[in-house]
Amino acid sequence: MKKIIYIFCVSLLTGSLSFAQNINVPKNAIDIVNARFHGADPETSNATWSKIGSKYQLNYTYSDKKRTLIFNDKGDFLQSWIEIPNERLKSEVTKYLKVNYPKATILQAYELTSNTAPERNIVDIVSDGEKIRLRFRPNGTFYISEKTN
Repeated sequence: MKKIIYIFCVSLLTGSLSFAQNINVPKNAIDIVNARFHGADPETSNATWSKIGSKYQLNYTYSDKKRTLIFNDKGDFLQSWIEIPNERLKSEVTKYLKVNYPKATILQAYELTSNTAPERNIVDIVSDGEKIRLRFRPNGTFYISEKTN
């Protein structure tokens, strides 16, 4: 019975992941999602694929946390973004924010997992009416910032 439920969940999720948005998602990406990223887990919900340039992006919710997975045009995994509570930010990140953006409001914090990206935490803030994305290295030191919409 467990096997039947598992197969049903995998086929349901795979079908919704690859066809709901009429995007031809590479099979390799779907296999990676199902094997490594909660693809067949009943706690996974709100899964939507999009194509941005030559990359594929999967946004979904797992255990009430928003997650994003990014794949290249061949379906190879590039990176994941996981929404995290502000309390999980490294102390170096929170110190940087207090010193450099004392009146800012944190909109969202993310933990980035990637083999190639030089950053680990990404923090979206509003400071003096401007939305800014701050990127921090794995050790918590500031890396780069960019204004966002």
